[in-house]
Amino acid sequence: MAIDDVTLWSEGAYRLTVSDSAGADWLQFVSHARFGAPGARYRRHRFADEATQFAAPLFCSLYHGSSIVGCYVLDRRRLLRAGAEIDGLYRGTLFVDPAHRGHGLARIVVERAVLWAVDQGSLPVLTYGCVERRNAAAQRVLATQGMQRLGSVGSALKYSHWPRASLPPHAFEDGRSDAIGALLSQTQAGDSLVDAAPAQWISAHRNGAVAGCVYHVVSLNLDQPTGGAGRFMQRAMQLFPPARKRFAAEDFRYVAIRQPVAAGAGAAKLFQDLLDHLLVQHSTHFANVSLDEGDGTASARAVRQALGRRCVARRRLLDVLGRWHGTAPFDAAPIDAMQLSAPDL
Repeated sequence: MAIDDVTLWSEGAYRLTVSDSAGADWLQFVSHARFGAPGARYRRHRFADEATQFAAPLFCSLYHGSSIVGCYVLDRRRLLRAGAEIDGLYRGTLFVDPAHRGHGLARIVVERAVLWAVDQGSLPVLTYGCVERRNAAAQRVLATQGMQRLGSVGSALKYSHWPRASLPPHAFEDGRSDAIGALLSQTQAGDSLVDAAPAQWISAHRNGAVAGCVYHVVSLNLDQPTGGAGRFMQRAMQLFPPARKRFAAEDFRYVAIRQPVAAGAGAAKLFQDLLDHLLVQHSTHFANVSLDEGDGTASARAVRQALGRRCVARRRLLDVLGRWHGTAPFDAAPIDAMQLSAPDL
């Protein structure tokens, strides 16, 4: 059933609505909003393109009269643990016009939108989202909603001046191989609560070593960066002038890497070869690799070794916050913060 401007709350001239599609006025408002922590604000000029990464989004609009003065997105997702699916809601894109702050409107938007969305499904539901660690205002709003820290995600930007495909194409396998599945069972992701949506996996095997990752290609205009990842890329290129000769600012491309894993003798070198394969395949010199800052497994160490000194910059930490609505279906379940994050949005 379509959801079109359902009113969730109203008081005086203010009104909060939700729809399952983003109207032109909503997109225009978002394009002018400034997100992020003080000193690192950014705009989302191409949110319509970014929104394609959502699974089943709900777009919340806060009106003052006929004008939008606030926005919020809840993305409905299916989460998976030990073969059992659970409802999840990813929280993001919270913004209230500065002229309307100081009245608790952000808290009202979050409370009413989450309460309504949770009521549409069946309990239990996990709501979660990524927040910059230094964005104190957003952290405070979410803390009032009972959100707790699940983990932290950072990222490293790898630059390869002359990426070379040192392994033949048949050495790589699209999808998550059985060997990668066995490797994941030995890491934090093995029995964790993860996103059930199909992911674009690639893996490689050589002499008993195995490496793999989830990936997608991101294109953006560095003259008008969009999202936190866009701002990170723009600053990294300013700090590394030689790299500017390798691309046109209006058509900057990089491979976004999530859930990197590697194991076995020579795993670090194999993961390097895997990254170079992706760079060559997608005609770019850059890979942004998400890293679970709390992961001390041998796999994580191999990935960090593979990145080594070839990193242009490291991105500030994102905290992954979450809260159960209803009774959690299991006790002390591990949650893979990196899988539940969306650092390239």
